[in-house]
Amino acid sequence: MDFRRVIRMTVTCLLLAAAFAAPSQIYAQEVNTCTATVREAATQTLVNCSGSGLNTACYAFDEIERVLVDPLNEDDEVFSEPGDVIQTADVITLRPSAINTEDETWGITVLHLQAGLPSGFEDNVIVVGLGGAEIESGVPIADAFVPLEEPVSLTTIGAGELRVATTFTVPDESEVLGTVPAGAAVLADAVSEDGAWVRVIVDEAPGWLAASAVDSDDLAALPAMDDGQLTALQSFYTRTGIDAGSCLPRSSWVIVQGPEATPVDVVINDVPIRIESTIAVRTLEAGEPIGLQMEVLVLYGVARANPDTQEEIIIPPGYTVTVGYGPDFVSKGIEGDDDERSGPLSIGEPTVVDQSVLDDIGIIEELPADLFNYEVPPPIIITPSGIGGPIIELIFTNPGALAQIQQLCSQGIIPVAICQVFGFPTP
Repeated sequence: MDFRRVIRMTVTCLLLAAAFAAPSQIYAQEVNTCTATVREAATQTLVNCSGSGLNTACYAFDEIERVLVDPLNEDDEVFSEPGDVIQTADVITLRPSAINTEDETWGITVLHLQAGLPSGFEDNVIVVGLGGAEIESGVPIADAFVPLEEPVSLTTIGAGELRVATTFTVPDESEVLGTVPAGAAVLADAVSEDGAWVRVIVDEAPGWLAASAVDSDDLAALPAMDDGQLTALQSFYTRTGIDAGSCLPRSSWVIVQGPEATPVDVVINDVPIRIESTIAVRTLEAGEPIGLQMEVLVLYGVARANPDTQEEIIIPPGYTVTVGYGPDFVSKGIEGDDDERSGPLSIGEPTVVDQSVLDDIGIIEELPADLFNYEVPPPIIITPSGIGGPIIELIFTNPGALAQIQQLCSQGIIPVAICQVFGFPTP
């Protein structure tokens, strides 16, 4: 036997085994490091931001680049450490850093926006920017509506019509909720531009109440809100899509959650969106410069792009739409730099979310439940075998996620093919 040949073959096999094993071990180490970093960031987010209040931005975890209004922007100590909190009116741009496995950092910022909700409402709009997701305000400070910090307690002197309170629809044209009787206790924080409506909270629900139902003297202390006027950061621009390689999430995301089953209007990259109640957005493709598409994923309830218009698109839970932008770079946010894309040019039809996207956004389950108004576990995709029937089925562990789409299916507003995915009947 040629022992030298045996030795050479043995050494070759060992080298080949090492070559194949090493990448697997490195990959496993990277994944473990990523998981540990993400979980540590999630834990610190709750510790650092649990006490932040309405109309604030919180520095949740390392690291965050920021541009603030002057003179705050000149002070390096302002919003420089985890746990720091500033007013949303002072924010121009925030950009949490992408995941860094060497330094074990992953930037997160948490914003609590009033958006179009009345002062005194129990919940607010929560925006979470995850590693690499830039958020730039689109609302100039001089143009922003400044709500009362505390609402005014009023008692109705007569019965009055109550309508849905949303930003993009004037009270005269919004849905009628009912009638508030005389002698009812309400909380008020604003009057409409024409003075015909007062924004109130009645029985813990927001709405526009006919001003004739309250004493006109009681309205003198309330600020007037122009039709369509936005509050700080109710409109923002985002750029995301950092490719983190083997880490999950590979993308950066912006999660936007409103109060459960309460419509709230926001504007993201120039697209008016009514959320009821949780969405996640990112820009595509990954990396710099910003890609030519924005992806909107509905995680709970429904969302409406271009609400109350002929171009309205209803996005069911577990579905995504892509928004197309032009190739030119322009300045749209208040920072004044030409880093936004022209457009939007088009909005696609809703499609069922891809499993790879759900794997990426699964980070939401790592974030503390106390950070949100309610828990939002991502849906589960079931692909049945065989021919015929719906191609896939979406399962939501929280039944509240489907309440609105079920109602829309029963009214015949949603296409039959989409309702079949959820197992809901149509007329």
